[in-house]
Amino acid sequence: MKTRHTFLYFWLLLFPLTINAQEMAVKSMVLVESDITANLEENLHQDLNGNYSGLVKVYLAASGAQFLGPSVLGQQAAAVSEYWVFMAKNAFKLQVTAPGYLPLDVNFRDYGIEGVESRRTYRLIITLPQLNTTMTDTGMQYLTMSVEPKNCSVFIDGTPQQVENGEVNILLSKGTHKYMVSSPGYTSKEGNVVIGEQKKEMAVVLKNAMSTLRVECDTKDAELYINNQKYGKMPWNGSLSPGNYQVEARLKGYKTAQQSVSLGNNENRTLRLPALGRPMGILNVKVTPSKADVFIDGVKRGTTPEIFRDIPVGGHQLEIKKAGYKTLSKVITVEENKQYDFSGVLQTNGTNTVSTEVAPTAPVANSQEVGGSISPTKHAAEMALKYLHAEPTYENGQKALEWANKADTKTKEQVIETLKERDHPGL
Repeated sequence: MKTRHTFLYFWLLLFPLTINAQEMAVKSMVLVESDITANLEENLHQDLNGNYSGLVKVYLAASGAQFLGPSVLGQQAAAVSEYWVFMAKNAFKLQVTAPGYLPLDVNFRDYGIEGVESRRTYRLIITLPQLNTTMTDTGMQYLTMSVEPKNCSVFIDGTPQQVENGEVNILLSKGTHKYMVSSPGYTSKEGNVVIGEQKKEMAVVLKNAMSTLRVECDTKDAELYINNQKYGKMPWNGSLSPGNYQVEARLKGYKTAQQSVSLGNNENRTLRLPALGRPMGILNVKVTPSKADVFIDGVKRGTTPEIFRDIPVGGHQLEIKKAGYKTLSKVITVEENKQYDFSGVLQTNGTNTVSTEVAPTAPVANSQEVGGSISPTKHAAEMALKYLHAEPTYENGQKALEWANKADTKTKEQVIETLKERDHPGL
């Protein structure tokens, strides 16, 4: 009997706490494609399998919130009413707790998210019931709030409100209520409003927080990508919301240059990306007799035998010249981080035949024999490919097209298809 009385005593103590607890609710949960916060190095967490975490940004107007579950790898209060929860890959359940509220179990699959992806950022908005504090009586009164800009999001006591033409009208109980006003590109504002005997009117004007960014690059015609979206050619000037961005300079035939930038409120920044490097290959030239001059695309680069380790990837015109001997000429194609071996025998001016051995692109490759004289069609094909693989300018495109018209059908089709992909205006 004593045990029953003790249990009843504790139950009576806990019952009022259960009655007074409020229920939280999920308003929305979405994947934020443009937010790269989860992909920044300082925000990367790993699970036991070595997989990187995803980030769930929880917007909850309650202090002291905690986030529970076996898939939670870390959590922090990032700002007022904003929490960051780092979750393991493929996680889809989260329990939210806050003082004075019942625990809330969130299943991401109820909102179309099968599981958290590594290095991706999600937004979870949780609303709270209206709380009545410092009540003087049971009466109600209107709060009329005008906001600027007119597309603001307004929360009263954690509950989103309907905004019509920049104005909110809500009937509230007398007492103190908490409000928060936010809009992308503006600094959020929050505070308390006291509802008394008379209608309360107030205006909230947010301060513009947009930042200005100028991006420059030393490579002409380089194209700007921000968070993997194309913004045009550089130099570029524009306005962006405060946040973290991945900035890239891209150009076909060149290596990409990239840099991360973090923009604060009303910040003006200039970002200069380095000149884009071209991917390189290796050319090994050895002919008999030695000490012959090596010309690449018409420019003397050295004498045989020689290894050239700074040859841009693509097609090049290779010529070997030596006084008293016939010039040895070949269009070659160099690939990134691979070696093209060229060897041959120079023939005197009185000899009509020339034989060479060319090892195609590879550190070690089989050689092939090439005759000293080629047909006009084959020569045209080689010249067309030379200009096609050179720097992608309008002039080189036109020359490639001119030579392709004199070459074989296969080469002509290859040139035209490649120029179409480049949107060449000469087609």
